[in-house]
Amino acid sequence: MNSKDKIKKIYPLAPSQEGMYYLWLSDKESRQSFVQIKAVLRGELDVPRLEQSMNALVKRYDILRTVFVHDNLPRPLQVVMKERKFRLHFEDVSGQAKERQEAYLLQWKQDNKARGFDLSKDLLVRMAVFRTGPQEYRWIWCNHHIILDGWSFARVFRELLDNYRLLQDKREPATVETSPYSHYQEWLERQDKKAGIAYWQKTLAGLERSRGGFPVTAQVHSSALDPAGKPAVKPVIMSVNAELGQVRMERLQQLARACQATINSVFQAGWAIVLRQYVQSDDVVFGSIVSGRPAEVKGIEEMVGLFLNTIPVRIRLQPEQPFAECLKQVQQQALESKAYDFVPLQEMNQATDVKHRQLDHLMIFENFPFDRRYVDNVESKDGLGFEFADIRAEEQTEQFNIYVYPQDAAMKFNFNASLYEPWLMEQLKDQFVGVLDQIMADENIPVGRIEVLTPEDKRKLLEGFFQSVRYEQADQTLHACFADQVRKTPDHPALLCGTRTMTYRELHERSNQLAHVLRRRGVQPDDRIGLRVERSVEMITGMLGILKAGAAFVPIPPDYPADRQAYMIADSGMKLLLTTSPLGEIPFAGECIDLGDPELDRADRGELLSLSGSRHLAYVIYTSGTTGKPKGVLIEHQGAVNTVLARRAEYPFDGTARVLQLYSYAFDAFLSCLFTPLLSGSTVVLATDEEAWNPLALRDHIRDRQVTHLDCVPSVYTALVECLSEEDARSLRVVTLGGERLPAKLAKRSREQFPHIELVDEYGPTENSIVTTLERNVVPDRPLSIGKPLPNTRVYVLNDDRGLVPIGVKGELWIAGRGLARGYLNLPERTAESFTDDPFYPGERMYRSGDLARWLPDGRLEYMGRKDEQVKIRGYRIELGEIESVLRSHERLSEAAVTAWDGASGDTVLCAYYVCAAPVSAEELKAFAMARLPAFMVPTHYTELSRMPLSSNGKIDRWALPQPDVTARETAEAQAQAVPSNPWEHRLAAVCREILERPEIGVTDDFFEAGGSSLHAMLLVSRVQHDYRAELPLHVILESSTIRGMAAFLMDNSKAEPQPIVRLNKKERRKTLFCFPPMGGLGIAYYEFAKQMDDCTIYALDYIDHPDRMDRYVKLITVAQRDGDYTFLGYSAGGNLAFEVTKAMEAAGYRVSDVIMLDAYRKTEPEPVTDEALQAMWEGYIATPVIREFYKNFRINELDLERLKQYSFYIYLLDNIGTVQADLHVVHSTQPEDELRHPPKDEADQQYRNWQGATSGRVAYYQGVGGHERMLDPEHMQANVEIIKGILGSAVVR
Repeated sequence: MNSKDKIKKIYPLAPSQEGMYYLWLSDKESRQSFVQIKAVLRGELDVPRLEQSMNALVKRYDILRTVFVHDNLPRPLQVVMKERKFRLHFEDVSGQAKERQEAYLLQWKQDNKARGFDLSKDLLVRMAVFRTGPQEYRWIWCNHHIILDGWSFARVFRELLDNYRLLQDKREPATVETSPYSHYQEWLERQDKKAGIAYWQKTLAGLERSRGGFPVTAQVHSSALDPAGKPAVKPVIMSVNAELGQVRMERLQQLARACQATINSVFQAGWAIVLRQYVQSDDVVFGSIVSGRPAEVKGIEEMVGLFLNTIPVRIRLQPEQPFAECLKQVQQQALESKAYDFVPLQEMNQATDVKHRQLDHLMIFENFPFDRRYVDNVESKDGLGFEFADIRAEEQTEQFNIYVYPQDAAMKFNFNASLYEPWLMEQLKDQFVGVLDQIMADENIPVGRIEVLTPEDKRKLLEGFFQSVRYEQADQTLHACFADQVRKTPDHPALLCGTRTMTYRELHERSNQLAHVLRRRGVQPDDRIGLRVERSVEMITGMLGILKAGAAFVPIPPDYPADRQAYMIADSGMKLLLTTSPLGEIPFAGECIDLGDPELDRADRGELLSLSGSRHLAYVIYTSGTTGKPKGVLIEHQGAVNTVLARRAEYPFDGTARVLQLYSYAFDAFLSCLFTPLLSGSTVVLATDEEAWNPLALRDHIRDRQVTHLDCVPSVYTALVECLSEEDARSLRVVTLGGERLPAKLAKRSREQFPHIELVDEYGPTENSIVTTLERNVVPDRPLSIGKPLPNTRVYVLNDDRGLVPIGVKGELWIAGRGLARGYLNLPERTAESFTDDPFYPGERMYRSGDLARWLPDGRLEYMGRKDEQVKIRGYRIELGEIESVLRSHERLSEAAVTAWDGASGDTVLCAYYVCAAPVSAEELKAFAMARLPAFMVPTHYTELSRMPLSSNGKIDRWALPQPDVTARETAEAQAQAVPSNPWEHRLAAVCREILERPEIGVTDDFFEAGGSSLHAMLLVSRVQHDYRAELPLHVILESSTIRGMAAFLMDNSKAEPQPIVRLNKKERRKTLFCFPPMGGLGIAYYEFAKQMDDCTIYALDYIDHPDRMDRYVKLITVAQRDGDYTFLGYSAGGNLAFEVTKAMEAAGYRVSDVIMLDAYRKTEPEPVTDEALQAMWEGYIATPVIREFYKNFRINELDLERLKQYSFYIYLLDNIGTVQADLHVVHSTQPEDELRHPPKDEADQQYRNWQGATSGRVAYYQGVGGHERMLDPEHMQANVEIIKGILGSAVVR
């Protein structure tokens, strides 16, 4: 654009154009508005004539000669050029084989699309013709949507061929535009936008966020962005077609006429009924495309440009309303909105409540209505010499669109397959057609009675996803099944605990003795007997003895608070309590039986006749309750037996299997992983209470006992993975996880570290006999799921009306089948609420779990959280209301709330919020809670509020509660005291920061008050062992719970040399940097530096005082980073060491791309020196002021001191001879005069320059900030970090 003479007109953009223009400006690589249409031409085509026809169109229509500009303008403008020349692209590929033709054409289309359009200068329409054979061509049309919508393209297409015919007949095409697009823009400028906004505000008022939606693929979410801020996964467009048929379409047209509505309104109302099931609301909204051609604009039908607008269609359904009435309302709303459909959607989003609902799909009618005279038409071939066939428009969509073609009696679901899977679109298509058939058959059918689910959907949801199995032992009791196994394998080890081993016969006879003793006390079926024991052989004999006596056992963990134990004893109505320790002050009016009583040894060992049957109680498990008191769940033998037999059939248990049992017996999963091996002839390895929380002890069990199966919660396995070696885990076959959600990163870590171990995920509430669903072979490369229902178990996913929801839609999980509990002890009303009649299987019951889930198309279930205020911690189900009730009972609190926060390490943290009536400290509240609640229910964090945030209905707004601030420091003095002062404090601080997910933790902070739990403590034990090869016993963490206290223990007791490499920031980054130590020899010197290098994974290496140090460095580095180029950094002496390691890496065949020398001189030709001179030099070095200041508060052990000494000797005697291939980056200090013994500036500059001959790559120099010893001090750190980041960002990748 060189002169105003070339410009015909300048005017503003229409709102819909502005939206596309800003999209192009923000992401010029996006092809969302790129239109590509292809077709086959059959016949004889005159290519120059087709180009001439197109040039006539370009000459006639201003919009085809328009470009868009915005530089130095308050708003963008469209500029119509007086002339533009169109050139058609033509190629003859007919000489190629068909396969090569197709490949070539596909590549051309992709390249053309990738080329895109530059809106500021390009002609925004392109056309190409490829001759593929005699009388056959491929025609490809491309344009940017900003100049043409579908209706306009149809006109341009028709006129293109009309021009061709005119030219063929030696006549001139029309080149004068009667109604330019600018007239439409002028009309838009005159509209009352305020009135339009007011109409849409009224129409969309009160629209709330939906509770459901269409299921997206688990691999990607539409909000996922790549590092550049663009969508991480590019759209992959697919379509699903539906042929409605002319008969069906005619009947729908009749329905429309009968209700005085358009066919558009019929489809919109029908779609609203389908959508209702997915968003789980009677108030639905979706997008619709309107033509945007107002009749009052003269010549609007002849105009070419972008007129389309997207408007929201809101339909409020009433379940009792006849469909015909609903249709009339939809039609009335369409007529009312027509006067205001010029308002841009973007402005509606800002001004109305539609912002609460993402318009994730559009319904579009008659897109690209081609003139049929030219498509598959004999008349066309006779008149033009060719015809078009197989015309296809490649529509772009970020999500999905429904195209309705009434003229063709067809529909098409066009969707982004990166977001939605084809099965979902097929399902929506079938359901939509089914709804259309029902309204067609009866226009007065109530909306609520229209079935969205198809018969095939119902078959899957009520039958196909379940399996019914008749087990041989199905009607037996647990103890009868065990007796059957005793007869098969009497002498096989059944139980290993500590130093004790019991065979099946010994366990059977010992439990028989206890059963005889209990029978003599008059025990009857359904009696409840307490079992209050530590993890021991007595625990197992106690369970079996109670069952054999005919009663049900009630676990009473002795570590529970006394009040809770007393409540459970009283509520259960037990008259007998088996124990191994005195009750103390816990009241109990019944009889206590000591499991160590000699009377048991004298009792009869023979088997008893069974009093109980499959419908009698087996056990009562107490779970958390909303009333502030736990509730007892009554489980019968038939449910527990079904679970155990199903697991036995599922898993490869046999005589070689050894199952490590870690669960608390107060958690019902203990029973499934106890009885499954005991009914299979396998061996149970029972960890003691102390061992069950010590990952190093568990590691030893797994290795020494040759454990094959492990059952535990994911957080325990997370700690185990940290300390298990490949050799330790060699015997493990299956790890079964349950009790809490399985983190995807744990599945990934397990598969990477132990590919031979099968991971299994089990899910199930206590109310359905332990396990409801299970997922075998959990792998990280497919969406995590809780698996399929166990045999004889039915799972329903229901909406709030207890109706089935479609596959893929989130709903509440209800359970039915053989495993259901009898109910809750002494709570008939709560039982009636939770256990209701099964509407799908009359005469049976179903249980309301409160969990949210969705079906996957293969019959597996995906867990999606809780509907109520219940959480799971370490497998225990916790009602937050129970904790709140306890806190509110404190006399100085006026209000309390408890929430759960998910940690990145997979754990769940409880946080208490409270409002004081009188002053009370967080420490006092925690002690108050600990005296009344089990440890796993005591909140970790306590936050005082001036008042509780409330929602509009007056309830506590839990979403508005602040995330607890666990990083605050009370005083500057406390902060100073919190600084690590020795290597072990630095190491532990780094590990604790990661485990507790805190940006900072002081060495005087209490580990548990800072957010640590017993599971975090287990993880700390594992990490210290794994990272530093040192043993930090669990009791030390419990007794000396500050970093300083733990570090003191390790300083005094750790004889093992820590790993000379440590990762200082654990989250995955794209770039990895290995840092070599300055004088002192400890990589922990980079501790603060690593915190600021937030876009880099930092590994710090210590000096290795060993002759084969180079081989060791190579191995350490290549294990930490298994592939790719390596990048090193060395500060001071670390630069010299980094250079030597680079030589070793290159000699071993690895590529180091860059070495950053942070104020490091090249060491060359050291002078000979005696040992005495070296010692004297060392003593002088550690006596210097800078070094004295550095170590003033830094207590180091003899090992670290010796390393520092040997490192100084190594560096002094070092000669950095030879060359490397890596690029060297030398960052030098400011060299102030008062610095310690450094050469003058000229000499220093020369020593920097000595690196010039040390590489065949390039050497770059940078001016750093601060003197030599001060470059990583806080006041200089940020400036030098930015220099290093710049180096890493511009490093050449070869």
